[in-house]
Amino acid sequence: MSAAEAKETEQPGAAPRALDALRHTNFRRYYLATLTNVVGSMMTPVALAFAVLHVSNRASSLGLVMAAEMGANVLCVMLGGVVADRMNRRVLLQGTRVVNVVVLSIFALTLFTDTATVPLLALLGAATGAASAFAMPASMGIVQQIVPTSLLQQANALMSLTRNGTQLIGPVLGALLVAAGGPAWSFVFDAGLTVVSVLLLLGVRLPPAEASGESMLRDLRAGWSEFSSRTWLWVVVAAASLANAIQVGAMAVLGPTIAKNDPRLGIPGWGWALAAESAGMLLMGLALLRVRITRPLRFGVLGISTVAVPLYFLGADPRPQLLVPLFVISGAGMELFNAGWMLAMMERIPPKVFSRVTSYDMLGSYMALPAGTLIFGWLAAVYSPQQVLQIAGPMFGVVCLATLLARDVRSMGRMTAPAAADGIPQTTP
Repeated sequence: MSAAEAKETEQPGAAPRALDALRHTNFRRYYLATLTNVVGSMMTPVALAFAVLHVSNRASSLGLVMAAEMGANVLCVMLGGVVADRMNRRVLLQGTRVVNVVVLSIFALTLFTDTATVPLLALLGAATGAASAFAMPASMGIVQQIVPTSLLQQANALMSLTRNGTQLIGPVLGALLVAAGGPAWSFVFDAGLTVVSVLLLLGVRLPPAEASGESMLRDLRAGWSEFSSRTWLWVVVAAASLANAIQVGAMAVLGPTIAKNDPRLGIPGWGWALAAESAGMLLMGLALLRVRITRPLRFGVLGISTVAVPLYFLGADPRPQLLVPLFVISGAGMELFNAGWMLAMMERIPPKVFSRVTSYDMLGSYMALPAGTLIFGWLAAVYSPQQVLQIAGPMFGVVCLATLLARDVRSMGRMTAPAAADGIPQTTP
């Protein structure tokens, strides 16, 4: 990215416009690669859930597969953060997507040949989770490398719009495809577009990785020091560990189970509910292109707390006409939190340790996810999905709102001289 290009959107005193981030060549290329990748991947979670339920119509089986994927992610995420800080993040991201192509192809083949088993699906899920553990720290670090700090909110909003815009129709199409012909074709579609995204990433140029000269263990310790020294960071991550376990157990295990067995909702109705959540995220993303967040974590926590409401009613009254508007609201709240959280991270964490700090964030936030899927699958067998959700929803809200007791969380504003300064290394187009 040239200095001239950077100056196009960083004139002193000029307020960033909604699409200014796309004027940066590297970000534009990365955006197109991401768009291509997520178009296919948005249908895959629905396909995976119903692939497992097709093989074994039990919530515990779905919980096992989800736990395998998330467990592998948790086990590998620290290594992923260190590697992403040590090597070219674009190359690492391409490698993880090649792994996903192979895994998706095997998913499709076993379903087409009717040879899929729950243990095999769990093994493939674990491979996907391990690849994601390397991909996520790398992908988040790339945005910080190629976009000036003054445009981070707009860039993150555009990336979210890409994911949420495709997810708006992805769950519906995925659910309809599963209902019409089975889940295998969703995996084929995703694999093809993932190949295209790998090729598009070739055009993204990043500055050379900064070699620390230290061992991987010392790099991990340096990342921990950066993480633990920020109260707002570990407080929110600690709460997210429990809140995410509740949400994934409810949405990934109990939601599909209710959809398959409760005629009030049904598989298409569940697809519409998921799409409504994406619509809410999309609408909030559009707003964030224009509206500046002044208190990233305070407003973010209030937003994410709204998820408690649709979780409760998914168990109490799972009619689509009730769930759809509730999921729109909670989706907007989730996007507000995601935007605020990424802003806080990117404005305050130095680029050279960003992936390591992100990996600690991911480890803390996701470490309880495997337990969440297993516990919710077990609870659904002992009690009922409906009863579990009517307790889980309010619990989610309490856990989220409790973080506002920390002053650093409720009072954090925007930085005028961020740690991730605009003077980061730039590349030429």
